[in-house]
Amino acid sequence: MAIFTIDLFRIVFEEFLKISPDLVSKYSTIQDQLLYLFLIPHAILLLFIFTFGYWFVGNAHKGLRLIISLVAYIYLIWAGWYGTFVIPIVNAFLPMLIISWFLFFIFSRVFHPLNLGGASGVIKGASDVVKGSIAEGKAKEKVAKEMELIARRIRELEAERTRLERMGGQDRRLAEVEYQIGKLRDLERAKSLEL
Repeated sequence: MAIFTIDLFRIVFEEFLKISPDLVSKYSTIQDQLLYLFLIPHAILLLFIFTFGYWFVGNAHKGLRLIISLVAYIYLIWAGWYGTFVIPIVNAFLPMLIISWFLFFIFSRVFHPLNLGGASGVIKGASDVVKGSIAEGKAKEKVAKEMELIARRIRELEAERTRLERMGGQDRRLAEVEYQIGKLRDLERAKSLEL
């Protein structure tokens, strides 16, 4: 079982994370290797990566920020940069931790990405366009329904006008119906311009 564990750690450190065997051999126990070559560097690396994701997207979309951070992490591991990145972290843990916290604070709080524009501004602009087109579609639906109601009311008034003309002697009511039809046609023209 111990041989399998050592081989598994060798595969993870040397093949997957691409840490040089010389650096791995500096730490005699698996616990030391796990702590100094995996946990501490990952804590600092994740601070840098989340700062990068926050800088790139800002608060515009939390899911997109996490995806960008995940892609950056996978790329750093896959390209083999973790092995070269881990050496300064191991040699200067405390200064790297302070620098990463400082950069995280500066890039996420002082220079807020949404105030600077960049990619987060593009994402915010795109979401505004989508929201605007949805609101515009709803407004058009509302105007179409109003026009339908106006057309129905005009048909009702025209039917009443025809009935009044046949009966005769109702000039006052006939004039009132004509006036209402004219007003509704004006309203219908105004609504058609809104579309």
